[in-house]
Amino acid sequence: MNFEETISLSVFCSMQLQPSSACAGPVITCFYHRLVQALRWHWEQWAHEKDSPIKSKDAYVPNHVFFDDSINYWDLSRLGGVLSHLKKAYSEAISESANREESGEASDPSMANEDRNLDLSLVEMLDDVIMLYHIAVHKQLSKVRAVRDNMKQNVKALEETMAKIRRCSPERTDVLTELERSKRVFLQESTNCARHMAWVSILIFTEEKQNDVHWMLKCIISSAQRGAAKGPLFEFTPEFYMDAAINAFHGLRHYFHPTSNFSDIPDASSTLSKMAAFLCTHFVDQRIINPDLRDVIIQSLAAFVCYPDSLEAVEQMPETSLEKTVRSLMAAYDKRSWVQTTWILVRVWKGCGFAFRYTSSPDALTLGLPEQGHLRASLQPPHPSTKCQQLFGQLCIKDNKLANEFLNGLLNQLNWSFSEFIGMLQEIQQVTHGVETTTDPRHLRTCAVCFDLTVGLMRVLEMVASVAPEVFTDWKRPSAELHIARLFQLLTQVLNRVTASSNLFENVTRLHLPGLETVDRFPILGAVTGILLTLLMEGTSESKERATSSLLAEPGYSLATVSFLVGGKESVAESSTSKFSFQKLVNKDVTTEEVQRVDVLVKYLEEQDSQAQLQKQESVDVDELCPICYATKMSVRFLPCLHASCRSCISRHLMNHKECFFCKTVVDEWENINTESGAKKSEKDPRS
Repeated sequence: MNFEETISLSVFCSMQLQPSSACAGPVITCFYHRLVQALRWHWEQWAHEKDSPIKSKDAYVPNHVFFDDSINYWDLSRLGGVLSHLKKAYSEAISESANREESGEASDPSMANEDRNLDLSLVEMLDDVIMLYHIAVHKQLSKVRAVRDNMKQNVKALEETMAKIRRCSPERTDVLTELERSKRVFLQESTNCARHMAWVSILIFTEEKQNDVHWMLKCIISSAQRGAAKGPLFEFTPEFYMDAAINAFHGLRHYFHPTSNFSDIPDASSTLSKMAAFLCTHFVDQRIINPDLRDVIIQSLAAFVCYPDSLEAVEQMPETSLEKTVRSLMAAYDKRSWVQTTWILVRVWKGCGFAFRYTSSPDALTLGLPEQGHLRASLQPPHPSTKCQQLFGQLCIKDNKLANEFLNGLLNQLNWSFSEFIGMLQEIQQVTHGVETTTDPRHLRTCAVCFDLTVGLMRVLEMVASVAPEVFTDWKRPSAELHIARLFQLLTQVLNRVTASSNLFENVTRLHLPGLETVDRFPILGAVTGILLTLLMEGTSESKERATSSLLAEPGYSLATVSFLVGGKESVAESSTSKFSFQKLVNKDVTTEEVQRVDVLVKYLEEQDSQAQLQKQESVDVDELCPICYATKMSVRFLPCLHASCRSCISRHLMNHKECFFCKTVVDEWENINTESGAKKSEKDPRS
């Protein structure tokens, strides 16, 4: 049995058993590093003998071996699906590629010659190294990394126990005896972990081992880059190549630190640039048909941009590539990847929004907060990307269709996430008030995720309002009125739910249930306040007037909910110590200047609200009110049925329906109603 067959058998075993059951993990890891060193040496020898420009540092697996049966991959999944189907679908492309290479008419003759001139035995060995890392080595590194986590937990428990001993009264001998016993147990466990970590630091997480994994990562990225240039033939690439690249980068970033830092790798910046291009290119690559693999790639991109150096690598991509990436992110809100897209956009904005510098809620109980595998942007320190923000704003303004689809999807997801969050709070409250006093931890965690998504989506809307306010306040844009009406409708719902005293939100958060540590008023009210400040207090006088009138026209709007932000009178049901106010968070996560801006906002809305009330009292003609919302005057008439309503109501209705709200006649267009002059102006249905 040759080595390739052994690896293939290991793949089969890993499907049935853990790799450690097929072979001991430390043995696999040791063999992997020895194999890498041997391969690099032999590749250098071959390059020297053949005078090849492809040295070991430039090694890669050529794309043709994935479809010409040079290497037998058995039944391993390919990026484009099943191998038999791909060979039938692209039989002509395979023949044309071979003919062009033989005749020297390939699109890149030098690359084609390099591919064919590589030593197949070395290529096979490199492929085996990648497969070996994928099926076993990365899992073993993950297990070893867990030793470090266990040591941290034991040290923390030991410190807490010793603190309890110091606080315990000498008279409580029974308690002291138990604490001393716990101290001995944690001390022994910490000592064992420390010995294990010393061995790990010397033999596994070393600079030499790190360089082996780094070399393999560069080989995979180079193979993918060259393969992507082959058009549809790239679909023959095995899926495990993508997984191995993502896992290898994750291992370099997390497993070797702090023994061997990623930044200490000689060409770490070059690797970051290549990894940024790799993730941004393939997270929307239509040639990858497995939705689970595409989810893994976008999750990796969300984790990738959490770090300042990685985000800078994304910014440094070519303008065309960066614009394509931003466009793809904006178009993701009608796809299953919208959650990870939200975290990416939040990361781009974090540090620029109102009081948006926190790494966790300042009032939340952070003890026991589980570490997130994909390193969510909400838990990372701020490092905004001005370049990505500017590009995002430019696309929103110049591409009206893309902006409308993006905002419609964004607002739909916000409506869903907040509704789900409130629904789960109701279920939690019913459980805690009933006989069953325990709640499912998974349910609590899902509730917290919905809350985090709600906050994240509103922060994305804050970014939109800041970099492209025209999409909400420029009435020349057909959907601007609809977007700002929907936005304020959702914001008022959030304010009404969160600010009311003794309500559902407050009752559940008071319980301090494990899993709901991040659910707090500050992050969600901070996001709402950021949007209100941007639209109502910034921009031109005309845009501020339009935004203000839209907010006051929202039936669910209440001045009391905005006054709540500064500890308004409407909160008197609460004690002075429990009342929420941004003022209490000064020098923590809110600056004095930001609190002053909120005070100005509240006073401004008080004045505008008073003026609006006076206008309503002066003359109110019931016959002119919109028969749908009864809040504003009728302003449009539908054609051909001639029913009428306000523009905002019918715009929202026609986003999802074609029929008249009243008689169900199909609405072809509408005309504006000017009750003073009788002037009319016809407009097309906003859906068109």
